[in-house]
Amino acid sequence: MKENIIYSLWLTSLTGMGIIRQHSVIDAFKNPQNAYNATRQDIECMPGLSTTEKKILCDKDLSRAEAIYRECTEKGIKIISYESEDFPQLLLEIPDFPVVLYVLGTLGNMTEEFPLAMVGTRHPSVYGSKMAEKFSYEIAAAGMTIVSGMARGVDSICHKGALKAGMRTIAVLGCGVDVVYPPENEQLKKVIESSGAVISEFPPGSAPLASHFPQRNRIISGMSLATMIVECEETSGTMITAGFANEYNRTVYTVPTNLDNKHGLGNIALAKDGAQFVYSPEDIYRDFIQSQPERVASAWETKENNPINNYNNYILGILSGSIPTGIDRICEMTGLSIKEINAKMTLLELEGRVNCLSGQRYVLK
Repeated sequence: MKENIIYSLWLTSLTGMGIIRQHSVIDAFKNPQNAYNATRQDIECMPGLSTTEKKILCDKDLSRAEAIYRECTEKGIKIISYESEDFPQLLLEIPDFPVVLYVLGTLGNMTEEFPLAMVGTRHPSVYGSKMAEKFSYEIAAAGMTIVSGMARGVDSICHKGALKAGMRTIAVLGCGVDVVYPPENEQLKKVIESSGAVISEFPPGSAPLASHFPQRNRIISGMSLATMIVECEETSGTMITAGFANEYNRTVYTVPTNLDNKHGLGNIALAKDGAQFVYSPEDIYRDFIQSQPERVASAWETKENNPINNYNNYILGILSGSIPTGIDRICEMTGLSIKEINAKMTLLELEGRVNCLSGQRYVLK
């Protein structure tokens, strides 16, 4: 395992070999190890590379890769190669997937997750902040895994919303996973690591360079089934994230905004470009359930120790009698708020497991 990772680290650490060229090398030689073992003649015969790039590929020095591996071992950073079973399968579906991911925390089996990217402006309006908190909390409470970039503003609010709901969240960084950026998110980063994961394709110590963030944004979209834009300006990094989602044929959601809200002009532009307006978290549940019922059922039913499943089973037990049960009674017996129960009951209703009667009373279907 270490050997395979070392060769992936070697390829990704070659100066002048960006992600597109890395993929060209993998396509030509099948994997990084074969590329490393390729002769100069093999490399010279490879089409699509410049003379300089072929010279770079002839560099067989593993010292940089070994140094990265040692540093990660010392810092408790896990390295996941694209060849590993732990690599997010959704991410492998995009043409420019990262060759390696660095992970602090527990990434888990994302195949059994239901990842939704939630991103937005670093300078949200009061309305944008409110929508970020509302949607992230209720969506996470319904069992979805929120993926975001841990940037100031909307991203941080969405991570906090997921954590407030008692659920894990994934932060994708534009720097090394051992680097705290922005600095005020030091505590948030620690909390995310404790239950979810902080990930990056950049090795430890990498600074948060401006050029890193578009690359980071493609991972956020690529590892998520859909992307929700909470609030953003018309020219912003968030629009780049939405662009990647469209490129990868993933659904883009956005929240309605006032026409005079300069922080939300991107929302309007996205809607014109085909993004779906969502007015409540239930709109997202409904769209997912209707468009991907088998995946939704698998994600929510097989995910072990998922609080949403534990509560769902408890709620179904409460409704096992023949007399309809009101929402106040369900709240009383579960200890959850009306907002939390509404989210869960909507899911159960859409899944065809309960019926809602007048007065918000429920019975098993």
